[in-house]
Amino acid sequence: MSQSEGYIRRFDGLELLATKLKVIPEVSIACCVTDNGGTIPTDYSERVSVMLPLPRSPATVTGLPIIVNAFFALSENRRVLKWETSDDHSEQVQWNSELLDLLVPECYSEFLSQMASMGSFHDRFQFWPKYTEKMNGSQLSTNWNTCAVQTVKLLLQKPCLKSVSGKLISPYRIKDQLSIFSGHNMNEEERNFFRQILSKFSKEDVVDLSTCPAHILDHFNHARSEYKHCILTPNNLNGLCMRNLAILENLSSNEKLFILKYIGSGGGSLSGLLLLPLKSGKWAPFQTVSQPKYYLPASKDTSECVPIHYEKVIDVPSDLFPLFKSWASRNQYGIASLENYLPTVLKESFPTSWFQDSSLCVEWQPEIETHPSLINIQNIWKHLNTLLNIDSFQNLPLMPTNPMKTGGSETQFLVKLNKINKALDCSGHDDSLVKFLQDVSTLPILTYNPSHKISHHLGAFTTKLNANILIKVLTEKRSDKTVSNFVHLNRDTVTRLLFQDRYDKNKFLQSQSQREFLFTLPLVQPLVDQLHNIQDIKKTMYMNEKSKNEIDEQILMTLVGAGWTMLSCKTEAEEWLVGKFFQLPCCTKDVAAREILNIIYQNPKEKESAIIWILENYSPMSWGSRLSGVPFIPSCGRLLKMSQLFFSGDPQLKVVFEGEPKNFMDENSPLKRVEECMKFSQITLPHGLKLYHQINQEDIENAAKSIHEAKLQEIPTQKLLKILSLAEEKKILKTLTHLNLYPTLLRPAHYPPELPWKTNKISMVKATEIFPDIYGDLVGCVRSICQPEFSTFLKKSLPSVRPGISDLTTQLKYLIQNNSLFGAEELFHHLAQYGEANATEVNQYLTALGKWIPTSNGFKFPNEISLDNGDARKFHPFVFLPIKQIQDMKRIFMKLGIKEKLEENDLKDILTEIKEKYSGKVLSRENMTQWKTDSDVIFNICDSFDEAFTTRNLDSIWLPTQNKSGKLQFYPTIDCYFDDSSSQSQKDALKEINDDFPIVNLHKMNNTLALKLKLRPITELLLGIEDFGASDGFEQWGQHQDVTSRIKEILQEYPEGSGIFKEQIQNSEDAEASTVMFFLDEQENLDREEKLLGDKMKFCNGRSLWIYNDAKFSEDDFNNIIKIGGATKRENLDKIGSFGIGFNSVYHLTDVPSIVSGEHMLILDPNLKYLPAKFVRDKSKPGIKINLKKTPIKLDVFSDQFYPYKIDKFKLDLKYRPAGISFNGTVIRLPLRGEEGVKMSEISKRSFAKQDLHEMANYLQSNKYLYLLFLSHVDNITLFKGDSKDDTKQIMDMHLKKEKKVLSSNLNLNQSFKSAVRTSEDCSPSNTPFENSIVNQTVTGESGSEQKFWLVSKHCAQRGSSAHAMAFSREGRERGLNPSVSVALPLHFDEKEKHYRVHRMNFEEGVAFTFLPLNIKSDTNFHINGGFALTSNRRSLWQDDGVSKGDIRVQWNDALLNQEIPSAIIIALEEIKKQCQEGVIAKDSFDMLWPSIQASSSNFSRINKGFYEQIVKSEKNLLFSEFSETWVNFDQSYVAEFSSLPKNISHICKKTLLKYIKKKENMHGEIVDFKSWSMEGIQKTCNLTQRTYNPTKFYLEIFFPNFGEIEEEDQRLVLCHLLSSCHEQEVLEAIKKTKCITTTETKTLKRPGDLIDEQSTISKLFLAEEDVFADTCYAVHAQRLIRLGMQTTMTGELLKNRAEFLESKKNCLNGETKEIASELLYFLNYYWKSNQSKRKTLFECFKELCFLPSEGPIFKLCKPQHLWTHYVKDFVSYSKDVICIPLVKTAEFSLGFLQDLGLQSHVSVQDIIGQLKGYQSQEASKISYTINRNLKELAEMEYSADDIDELKTLDLFYHEGFKTLFPMDRVTFDETSFDLSPFFFKT
Repeated sequence: MSQSEGYIRRFDGLELLATKLKVIPEVSIACCVTDNGGTIPTDYSERVSVMLPLPRSPATVTGLPIIVNAFFALSENRRVLKWETSDDHSEQVQWNSELLDLLVPECYSEFLSQMASMGSFHDRFQFWPKYTEKMNGSQLSTNWNTCAVQTVKLLLQKPCLKSVSGKLISPYRIKDQLSIFSGHNMNEEERNFFRQILSKFSKEDVVDLSTCPAHILDHFNHARSEYKHCILTPNNLNGLCMRNLAILENLSSNEKLFILKYIGSGGGSLSGLLLLPLKSGKWAPFQTVSQPKYYLPASKDTSECVPIHYEKVIDVPSDLFPLFKSWASRNQYGIASLENYLPTVLKESFPTSWFQDSSLCVEWQPEIETHPSLINIQNIWKHLNTLLNIDSFQNLPLMPTNPMKTGGSETQFLVKLNKINKALDCSGHDDSLVKFLQDVSTLPILTYNPSHKISHHLGAFTTKLNANILIKVLTEKRSDKTVSNFVHLNRDTVTRLLFQDRYDKNKFLQSQSQREFLFTLPLVQPLVDQLHNIQDIKKTMYMNEKSKNEIDEQILMTLVGAGWTMLSCKTEAEEWLVGKFFQLPCCTKDVAAREILNIIYQNPKEKESAIIWILENYSPMSWGSRLSGVPFIPSCGRLLKMSQLFFSGDPQLKVVFEGEPKNFMDENSPLKRVEECMKFSQITLPHGLKLYHQINQEDIENAAKSIHEAKLQEIPTQKLLKILSLAEEKKILKTLTHLNLYPTLLRPAHYPPELPWKTNKISMVKATEIFPDIYGDLVGCVRSICQPEFSTFLKKSLPSVRPGISDLTTQLKYLIQNNSLFGAEELFHHLAQYGEANATEVNQYLTALGKWIPTSNGFKFPNEISLDNGDARKFHPFVFLPIKQIQDMKRIFMKLGIKEKLEENDLKDILTEIKEKYSGKVLSRENMTQWKTDSDVIFNICDSFDEAFTTRNLDSIWLPTQNKSGKLQFYPTIDCYFDDSSSQSQKDALKEINDDFPIVNLHKMNNTLALKLKLRPITELLLGIEDFGASDGFEQWGQHQDVTSRIKEILQEYPEGSGIFKEQIQNSEDAEASTVMFFLDEQENLDREEKLLGDKMKFCNGRSLWIYNDAKFSEDDFNNIIKIGGATKRENLDKIGSFGIGFNSVYHLTDVPSIVSGEHMLILDPNLKYLPAKFVRDKSKPGIKINLKKTPIKLDVFSDQFYPYKIDKFKLDLKYRPAGISFNGTVIRLPLRGEEGVKMSEISKRSFAKQDLHEMANYLQSNKYLYLLFLSHVDNITLFKGDSKDDTKQIMDMHLKKEKKVLSSNLNLNQSFKSAVRTSEDCSPSNTPFENSIVNQTVTGESGSEQKFWLVSKHCAQRGSSAHAMAFSREGRERGLNPSVSVALPLHFDEKEKHYRVHRMNFEEGVAFTFLPLNIKSDTNFHINGGFALTSNRRSLWQDDGVSKGDIRVQWNDALLNQEIPSAIIIALEEIKKQCQEGVIAKDSFDMLWPSIQASSSNFSRINKGFYEQIVKSEKNLLFSEFSETWVNFDQSYVAEFSSLPKNISHICKKTLLKYIKKKENMHGEIVDFKSWSMEGIQKTCNLTQRTYNPTKFYLEIFFPNFGEIEEEDQRLVLCHLLSSCHEQEVLEAIKKTKCITTTETKTLKRPGDLIDEQSTISKLFLAEEDVFADTCYAVHAQRLIRLGMQTTMTGELLKNRAEFLESKKNCLNGETKEIASELLYFLNYYWKSNQSKRKTLFECFKELCFLPSEGPIFKLCKPQHLWTHYVKDFVSYSKDVICIPLVKTAEFSLGFLQDLGLQSHVSVQDIIGQLKGYQSQEASKISYTINRNLKELAEMEYSADDIDELKTLDLFYHEGFKTLFPMDRVTFDETSFDLSPFFFKT
């Protein structure tokens, strides 16, 4: 408990307010705590108390986990706190607000701070506020929410949290150093681990809030919190680690990994943190660069691919792998995927010596650390097996020459992967063969198959030894004797290899010469030594090992005897040679069986062994048809066919035919062993031995007869059951009813021994002579009963059999005789069934039995039985309750004479029986106990009589009395007396008069029963007492209420101001007045103070407010107006007000209101201070009613009193007239309370001055347009002010006039809507009253006039609705529930266009009405009117406050808000639609008036939800498609949220969408544009997602999937829009995948990835005719198309494509293709330079393509290997094709590039000679240098004499002087000789 009186000194304003309101400024806080920190009971939280707790209801729930106690200001019913409203700004409201803003937060925060220091409350956080909590589905009050926020703010400035070290801290004071551990998204184990880590870091204050409730962290973590930075997150934990790097390095591995996971998973930065785990066991820092430095293996196996000494592989726990994988995918932190770089990593990790030569094998020692281990190699291949291609691993030594073995230290070899020089796989072959191949082959020989042992990829790097290779080797070495010896010794091996590859054309004997060579080898030997010519043998077959094992020797002998010759083959290869090459047939088991079947068919006798062999070895499918017609099975001396016998192996058949061997095969037959093979099968052996299911009717009947005819000593139970089961299955049970097949049942153990049993021994009887066992308990005495296991068949044999009525009654007779209830319930159940059909017959049988009704007390007569439990209890032992079965079926047994409940006459009979039993007897000890029981019965009987029966039978109801002698005498009730004496002495005295005055002797007799029996009190007779007086201590006393106090309470509920005017307009409407006037009278009438009703009445003659209407008061109105207790017009649907309460609002202004109407005047004086006492004799009726017609002289006598009552505008004048006065209307005068009145008033202390009249006028005018809106009768309201005695000083402030134009209605002529509602109880839905009209309100005042127009829609609840049912229910009528509702919305009349326009009101403008405006917002965009159930002050709707649950008023409001008002809005919208179509109302957006759903706790907010619930279910076409100009319902509407699109694009998208909708989804569908509020309302009501299309959804689901069906221009416009403005990845991906871009030439649609950027350099590689350039309309979107895949850069695939294209054009070349070929060469060169690591293998796929241009007069394309580089052009151009390279680019193409591309660069002697020959025809001066180069090159080559001779014929020496070439024989090296030119020339 925490109190805070001392804090009041801080809040002076609150103290002053407390003093003024006379309340104590004290707040108390209480909470419920439990020892174990359990949940707070709801009774002790969220409560408000004002010394005592307020009732728990939604209006009083605080949402705080405490009880708040204070002197809060409460509502009148003390159920809720007062809060500020639009018309209540009182000091009480302010007081409540100040308490919640100041005092409660101060107290509450201090309370929580103190609790924080109390260690025992370990769950203290549960008492912190949750200011976002929702209770009962409603948001908490703003007041309590503000209180919660302020509390937390103050609390965090106080010590309220404990740090990890246990120190109590104030968060606000250390918020810069504070660290809060939230434990968010961690389990308990993770939280503990995190705490352990934090303890090792810095000494900052750390608070652990990980175990506190979630809402505690919300106080620190919400968006505007100044403590948000204190919450430990991955980002700021990084900072903490960076500041503690030394500590971080010393953490354990688990701790490091935990921090790594926390920061990394949370998106924090790890740069610089030493948290990267490596496989070598070390830790590395996370890098800030993206270049690969560390490699992440995808699995442990991949990690094991790399030798342990390589320290760049990361070792990641499995739970962190996804995190590292995401980093590796982005190369973040320098981490890359090991799989992507595995070839590079392996090469780095392997010894460098392995790659220094070109050998195919390397020496491998797994034990050396720098060599890969066996595990490494195994895991490398395990990984490579997951890849589709391993070409990137070529030239890596990865293939062992021998199978990999664990252990051992011998040196092994690894073969480099090479697709050209493949290793030879000799696995599976003999060592001798392998040795032979090793001797003759140069390739690496493998002794195992690496494709099987290691990887399927190795098939590309190995060649399997096959027949073709072997024969090729043997053919090449045929002259070598070793070959012949090898084949001779290895005949089986060679044969097996030949056999193995016989079907593979690539492996087996590819040439004819090889085939011929095969026959020369010693491979095949004769199968029989004597056999020389196999073709000469007829009827010859060969046998392989399989057939020899399958066929018995005896069978073979049979075949041999038939003339067949048999040969034997030992191996499959031999069999293949004999069978395929020599074409001999094989003697298989099937062939032998076929011959055996022929023998059996011809003669089955003595062929048992052959038959057995056939049946044992073959399925019936093969021999069944052949043997089915052959009689070969012995049975009782006969040979029968299979289909004539049954299968004896079926135990069921053995049971059925027990003792009948003729149906089975002889037991001693040899065929018995194969009987299983001969049994029936529908598919394989349809004529086999019959099975159980093949038994037919004849078989069953024969078996049954065998039992019927046999004289059995013992019942064959199993056989009998089987026969009956079969009969049931075959549906022939009824045909066996004449046979004795059913054994009788002996007496069951449970059957009572006293009852007889029909059968004493077991016998077999017919079905017609026995009953099933279920009837054993029912008729066991009289009929034979079947044994249980046979009863099922009996019931199915005779399904309608059951015991008859005679059997049942005979059984019942035995039960009665033995007084036994055994089986009685079942027996009476059957009797009831018979009685249902024929009660008369059953009654005859039962009546003959006498006592036939069973009870717990034995069998009884019907007149002793009652089916009513109360009768049996109250009237026992004269009445009994039958057994339960009879009670449960009482309707039937009542037909049989049993009564449901005893009637009064039956009870009288019991009284008579008791009378006869005891009359004249003296009560003694022996019969006293019984008498007490029976007297209780008498009492209960009399108590059961109703008063009317008692009155009629006073002379025949006999009651017991006791005379002086003690004898019991019985007298009629009319003669009896009741002992009402109070003392025992009086009772004793009365015994003396018992004989004269019979006094009833019943010990339970009481006043109530005596009064019912009309018994006279004996004291009244004797004492003669008639009345009680004051002297006897009696006086009148009871509850009462002071009138003024009650009025004062009412005034607190009814506000001042406009409420008074509304109440008077309401009363006028109820009186059916059409005109209402208000007059603010400033006249004082000070000269009229003599002729008054009393002296103090002068204070009532001054300024006043007059109210006039043109209707008269009825007598009921005068009676009702003086009632204060409550509503008086509830049951009248025409009335909207309650005179008894609402009228009392006038006491705000006056203490003495008066009313003049018709002939009467009423003056009320609740204070009893103004009217003389002589006029008010009954103070409970403080007022007088004056008849103005009778004795009119009073008007003269009290003329000053009536003087003010002269108002010309009202036509009112109470001046004396002899004939009296009758005023045609009603006037209410309210004299304003003055200073003197304040002194006398006990009602109010408010006085009114002259200026207050003007304020009243403002009250009335503030909402002038709302008063008449929903009224039916009042259509004029006038307000004027001034002096009532001077017309010139009377000014009209306002005149309001209403005119109505009905647009549509179903009312009868001259019928009002009110009257139609009153008679709508039995209206059909189609005739339910409604009215739609335009209301024109004109206001005229001093400043002129103005008009406002409204559309008003009135609607009555339909029959069948909840509102209709409640309104016309009894309680609804009593409460005056009115089933009509209305809505109104403003209109504007356009004078120019001559039509109306609707106007949408703001959410805050809507007002709720109950015919007149309430001070309640409607929370919608309409004014709404309904007969709501209101609180007495009309300020709020009646709602469920937790106490009034189930109240019809709550249900009524729910029905109006949820159903009827939404329906009225829809009706209004229908009318607007109609008027729009007729041109009365201008067309606007169909949903402009639809309500918006706002976040509100108001009851009225349900209207909007109800509207949307109805509109989505409605079939009415109230939604308008602007696009199609069509009205549709909600189910036909589709939403296109295309407002963000340009208008033309939006139109195209809608058109396309609508076409799709009508074609694929809904042929009536239309596109509807909703306003934002309408869309929000629909989305909160139903799921419109599937029918809502935003641009993205439209593009993905409609536009691109159906792109080809869209008009071409629409395609282009939308696509250009997307390319220019779309940034959504999904849409861009759709553009990528869709053929949507038109091409330049043919306008074909292509994907962006299939196009080439025309402005890019690679466009030079394409011709226009290829149609790969986007249409010119997309030129401005080129950059976007490039990002979507349009090709701008060269790739290997692109270059290959261009090469293939050129090859396809090699037969139709032109200048364009030549240009492309030149450009392609340039791109290939650039591509080669960009891929240094792959240069050797870069152009493998190009080498077979003709795409390179060659030099020469004729342009042609060649394959790379057919061209020579331009570097050797001068040496080979006349003999070879040389690549054509432009001179300007010659230097750019290196020799290495051209060689890698596949071009030739070697030059031969003949090439140079040919070149020199070619030069002979050229101009000498131009080719002299080239000739010299050729000669120089030739000098360095090896040439022959022939070459020299050939050169001698050529002119090869160039002479500068002669400019001519000369032969070399004219050249000399002799420098000394003289000049011999032109014959010889010196060099």
